[in-house]
Amino acid sequence: IEDIFAVAAQEARRIVPFDQLSIALEMADTLDGLEVVAVGRGTTRERAPFPATAVAWAFRLPTAWCEGQEDAPAHADALFRAGPARALATVPLRSHDRVIGSLNLGRAQAQPFTTLDLAILEPVARHIAIALDNARLLEAVRRRNREFESLLEIGRGVLERQDLEALLPLVTRTVNEVMGTRYCLLMLRA
Repeated sequence: IEDIFAVAAQEARRIVPFDQLSIALEMADTLDGLEVVAVGRGTTRERAPFPATAVAWAFRLPTAWCEGQEDAPAHADALFRAGPARALATVPLRSHDRVIGSLNLGRAQAQPFTTLDLAILEPVARHIAIALDNARLLEAVRRRNREFESLLEIGRGVLERQDLEALLPLVTRTVNEVMGTRYCLLMLRA
């Protein structure tokens, strides 16, 4: 996924000048969570200190704002980690008719983004969204593959060992690997 962010920044910079780029992604593990990914020197991913609903404006329609116009949209500054932007463009990331986040560009100078800039960024955002969806699917397949491999390892252990003292550590170690935990407690009925 980080590779996609780097390519997104490179391609967007080629067609529309900006100083900062971030991608806001709705988090799958929470109902109203948001992850903001600052793209640039060292991609940093962090959970936003506000819910996704607070920046719903960025997920609806392409938006442009510039200092000196009306007030900045809610939490616009929090979409960037390198400091506040004096001009902002956001484009929803749509994949298969659903919005998964937004592509956010900021400028340090109060030079507004144009409607042409937004129109040019829309196909870029669409490609980014599809690539992110595909990367997430690939990660899910890899995770499932590790789970199946772990189950196979447990199955082989059951077939090779009849001894519970040798089998139980294998089961707990494998469960910890699959679940990403440090401890596993097995309770056996006597």
